[in-house]
Amino acid sequence: MEARNPKQDKERMIHVRLSEAMHKKVRIRAAETDQTIQDWVFAAIRRELERQDKKGEKHE
Repeated sequence: MEARNPKQDKERMIHVRLSEAMHKKVRIRAAETDQTIQDWVFAAIRRELERQDKKGEKHE
């Protein structure tokens, strides 16, 4: 059995400030895709990081 690293499984939270207009757009897009805002934002960040990886851009 492989030992699990607890640090790898830990989820971290971030707080993002949005204008009312941007929040409304995100809320609408999330609803259009039947997702929560949290899930939609997570997917958007993941897509951007993958896009950057394909371009060879650095991120941490």
